[in-house]
Amino acid sequence: MNKLVSKMPLVILITLIIQIFNMIKNLLLAKYYGISSNLDAFYLANAFTVTIFNILGIAITTILIPVLSNLDDDDDEAHVGIQIYLTVSYLFVIVSSLLLFLFLYLFKSKIAPSLDNASQYIFLYVVFILLIGQFFRIQTSFSTALLQAKEMFISTKLAMSLTAILPVIYLLFSSTKSIIGLSIVITVSYVFESLFLYTSQSKNIYYKYKLKLAKNNVVFKQLVINTLPIIFSSAIFQFQILFSNYIAGFFGKGYISLLSNTNQIVGMFQVLFVANIISMLYPKLSKEVNENLEKGLNKVTEYISLTNVLIILLTWGYISLGEDLINILFVRGNFSKENAEIIYKFGVFLILALPFSVIRDYCYRFLYSVNKVSEPTKNATLTVVVNIILILFLKQFCGVYSIVIAPLLGTIISTLNILYRMYKLKYRLNLRNIFLNFMIYNIVGYSMLCLIKLIKFTQFSEISNFILNTLISLAYYLLVHFVIKRLLNFKKGV
Repeated sequence: MNKLVSKMPLVILITLIIQIFNMIKNLLLAKYYGISSNLDAFYLANAFTVTIFNILGIAITTILIPVLSNLDDDDDEAHVGIQIYLTVSYLFVIVSSLLLFLFLYLFKSKIAPSLDNASQYIFLYVVFILLIGQFFRIQTSFSTALLQAKEMFISTKLAMSLTAILPVIYLLFSSTKSIIGLSIVITVSYVFESLFLYTSQSKNIYYKYKLKLAKNNVVFKQLVINTLPIIFSSAIFQFQILFSNYIAGFFGKGYISLLSNTNQIVGMFQVLFVANIISMLYPKLSKEVNENLEKGLNKVTEYISLTNVLIILLTWGYISLGEDLINILFVRGNFSKENAEIIYKFGVFLILALPFSVIRDYCYRFLYSVNKVSEPTKNATLTVVVNIILILFLKQFCGVYSIVIAPLLGTIISTLNILYRMYKLKYRLNLRNIFLNFMIYNIVGYSMLCLIKLIKFTQFSEISNFILNTLISLAYYLLVHFVIKRLLNFKKGV
């Protein structure tokens, strides 16, 4: 655990740099294109092509990490099974990419009704270019699983930095700054990312990828059996994202871009802390569960509570100061203050879901570790169905805000449902401790919001005000956290 804690600051720092560059890319796009059909075409194409990678890439990493974390170096059958698994994954992504492009080509006017004819063809060009890059990201997912299983988190983050930095360099120094040119650079960055990780994998891990045809292999069969439910759940989750973008397009020009920018802001917090912390603890949790089931359950409870102390701070920090942050980042060029206000309001609903998603995601990792892959899949299916129904129902009353209110409600429902499913399977977390921790720190977060409203600095420059208010919020939260921990330790001592 100490080894992971020592790596975490560097991992978070590199991730922060990646997110900053991703943010700069979005800011430059907002500056050069404003709220336009061409930018909508780029974001919509990016959403569709990332779907292919996310469906299989998430499945590969999620399924392989527990296997590789507990793999015997002399288990030749397992090594061959993993090789076959990777080969089949490549074939799957090739076929899926071809089918996706054909579908988008035939139904482009139905899928992107808010785009004019020229923007629809830009959309198709960008889809074709980015799909090439997704092919290389399958190897990236595989190498990531190998490296993370060996607790080599730094290499994976360094590779990801390539995909963030190269597009920004293009936007800053290219004279054309075309959407097509940007898409080519993004695909090239995916290639470099894959090669970097493969090199790291080859130097540090005995296992190397070799092309093999499928044959009778027990490990391969088990990997496929475990992967199919995750592919299904990832597919329907990505469908929900695409559906949200589709609905956003009906509310008028620019809403797809506004939703994408909101997801970028909230995603920055989620990737920086939720995804980083969970991905670093996942291999360790898998080993703990494999060694002792009861110990694994206790660790899940502990990890949820510790992670949510930080995530609840971020949630209330955004509610308190997010509007100022978005104004600083976005309001320039063709991007108005009214656009920034919509992003902030969208973000409030999405970020309120993060503490619940922490609970749900840890439950998922536990279930993956005990080979109960179907349970998260059933839960994810229910979540997507509920989200789509809620979007369709709420858009009559909440308008465009239905696309962010529905995911919040869906996350809460899915969290409660997965806890119920675990209870039925007799995997029982200490819900009392989780609930008390959740309530206490949300009260602390709300009191932090009240404090900022009372003493908020406004007399200096926007950036100076934001920094001062952030420092005050952080100091207050940490002080209260310290007092709570001392009181709990005192109670234990008594």
